[in-house]
Amino acid sequence: MQIKMGADCVVRNEDGNILLIKREDFRFWTIPGGATEAGESPAQAAAREAFEESGVEVVVDALVGIYTPRNGSTLMFVYAAHPIGGAPHPTAESLDSRYFAPQSIPRRMLGVHRQRLFDALSSERCLYRCQPKPFWMNVVFPPLLRVRKWRNQRQGHPEPPVIRHSVIVRGELTNNGSGNLTFEIEPQFGAPIWETLRASAEQLTGEPLAVTRLIDVDDTANPIVIRFALQHR
Repeated sequence: MQIKMGADCVVRNEDGNILLIKREDFRFWTIPGGATEAGESPAQAAAREAFEESGVEVVVDALVGIYTPRNGSTLMFVYAAHPIGGAPHPTAESLDSRYFAPQSIPRRMLGVHRQRLFDALSSERCLYRCQPKPFWMNVVFPPLLRVRKWRNQRQGHPEPPVIRHSVIVRGELTNNGSGNLTFEIEPQFGAPIWETLRASAEQLTGEPLAVTRLIDVDDTANPIVIRFALQHR
């Protein structure tokens, strides 16, 4: 199964302030981000989206984590980054763009983005979180997105097609002193990738297992490889 991907970018300048954009379509403050385009990795998408939405050029420093809705239909990669040029200003995709001190984050911010932002400000890295969407987002956002798509088409700058990526999810289990066992799966619609991995590994071993951490992501590979550590429960 090929899966939709996106990337968000938490940009922090030398003063410790965070770059936020006020979306042109929903009028919420968010961290810069969006869907991956053809031929680019999630990290490249994060840097591109930051520039397109704010006018700030950035360098990606580290992966904060992977986020997905409950059904596992999309993977969002969140990266920490720092600016190397440009100044925040409104763009075709944002009504406003500016730096905020961590203690002054606007209240009108989507909860999923607020969680990703605070994760990036913590010392933890390689997180993996399921982020169920509130009911109101499932009701309000789809028609607004359709209106935006229609408007952009009429204005002569159609949105790029949705790109889906091939992904391999790999689990590594230390097998009680007998070396490591490796399991590989493809994402399946209906559950986060780490839950699908755990269930598959349990079925193969006949033993209760737990996913303990995200080891790393190779987003330069094709398919993209996501590695998790497993252990016996």
